[in-house]
Amino acid sequence: MVAEATGLHYNTIRGVRDNEAANPSYKVLKALSDYLEGSANG
Repeated sequence: MVAEATGLHYNTIRGVRDNEAANPSYKVLKALSDYLEGSANG
């Protein structure tokens, strides 16, 4: 659901979620932030 909404690959999201040493790009962080802020408001 998150991958579809953000346009990010499932493995990218899983890597950020499961790997505390992950170093996601700005694009990934922005997409996730926009998604989470949108889902919190609606």
